[in-house]
Amino acid sequence: MSDSDWRSLPEAAPDPEIETLQAEAKKFFDLAARSQAELANAQTRMRRDLADGQKFAVEGFVRDLIPAIDSLGKSVEALTRSGAAASVVEALQLVEKEVLRALAKGGIRPIETAGKKFDPSFHEAVGMVPSPSHEDQAVVTEVRRGYLIHDRVLRPAQVLVARRPAGGSDGPKAEGAEKAAT
Repeated sequence: MSDSDWRSLPEAAPDPEIETLQAEAKKFFDLAARSQAELANAQTRMRRDLADGQKFAVEGFVRDLIPAIDSLGKSVEALTRSGAAASVVEALQLVEKEVLRALAKGGIRPIETAGKKFDPSFHEAVGMVPSPSHEDQAVVTEVRRGYLIHDRVLRPAQVLVARRPAGGSDGPKAEGAEKAAT
């Protein structure tokens, strides 16, 4: 048969059974492709959740430990103010430093406050302090240390925040400072 003979033949009528089987095969192929993608996504989620679980496993323990670390820091401050023996103060400072170093190995570190602008993601404002010497909304004083576990806030830092005094007067020493000191 020549090329021209093939062109002149009428097209075969589509077989409804073949079309049905082809449509069904396409449906199952699409279903298999979607299932494969869902499985890959589930595996990715599981790996991420497992990594996060390992990364943040100590979070509850550290939350319970933070008040003891705060007490250690307050003890150092109180002993320093009272004029206690320098060797006692140095020993407590060394213990505090070692505890913070051990926490840092697990990804736990204090939140930086000194010289920072107030950021509600990391800081909790417990008072405002009129201050012509600080930038508006700058952290003036850390009242209670905050902590991060990796990049997640474990406990926000409580801070006093600067504000420009109205009319150039210094006004009251600090709003909420008495409450924050307790």
